[in-house]
Amino acid sequence: MKLRRGVNGEVFAKHIVREWDYQLVRQTGSHLRLETDTPTKHSVTIPNHKPLKTGMFAALVKEVAAHKNVSPEKLLEGL
Repeated sequence: MKLRRGVNGEVFAKHIVREWDYQLVRQTGSHLRLETDTPTKHSVTIPNHKPLKTGMFAALVKEVAAHKNVSPEKLLEGL
């Protein structure tokens, strides 16, 4: 999986809210907490850093993609 570099946490959060049915639940400091109920309940915490470190970004993409049962490449389309 080839990831884009320099993606901001806020940009990734907005993408999964807009495209993958997540909702912003709260923000504590520089961390955004998002949740979804489809297909089951799932929560993810995204650091609102500019940019996200590559390993953190990869882990977040894999976690959300696994929950939504799509490939990481499909998850990142349109980002």
